[in-house]
Amino acid sequence: MAWYYILFFSVFIFFILKTIISLIFGDADVDFDSDGDIDFDISSMLSFKGILHFLLGFSSYLAATVRFDKTYNNIGTYQFTWDNYVIAFIVGLAFMYGLWHLYKFMGKLNHYNLNNLDVNGYNATILINNGFLEYSENGDKIYSYTVLVNTEGGSQKITVLSLTENLPIGSTHKIYKNIKGVCFI
Repeated sequence: MAWYYILFFSVFIFFILKTIISLIFGDADVDFDSDGDIDFDISSMLSFKGILHFLLGFSSYLAATVRFDKTYNNIGTYQFTWDNYVIAFIVGLAFMYGLWHLYKFMGKLNHYNLNNLDVNGYNATILINNGFLEYSENGDKIYSYTVLVNTEGGSQKITVLSLTENLPIGSTHKIYKNIKGVCFI
């Protein structure tokens, strides 16, 4: 078997296995950051996945050239010309760029709007006691806490208020909102 077929089939099988594993087990390589944006940039194209897509496009073009060339008689190895390699390189870049944009698009479809997240009724675990904040309108002391809330979009750290002083770190409380939209526990 010629090198271009070996390259094509090995990359294609690896691509199919990686796709099946991602569909069944999910993408375990998750990156969370504070800006809430999807982490894709040009260097993502040069990752292992990007190189895999380049090789898939490159080898697909070469294998298709041999397969559909009517003048080739299957004796020996096909002799590619320099323009075959240039076109294969361009097709490989197109695969890499196109699939990068596809992943970027698919990531946006799976992105939750965390700016207007309604956490009313969710359970919150206290992470940090921020201490006394202010007095309420009727003279009660209001305390601030940083809590962790598990939502559909992932775990979120938010600041909530409470009338109770020194709630234990790690304790779980239900969040409710007042009529002004302020979160209390």
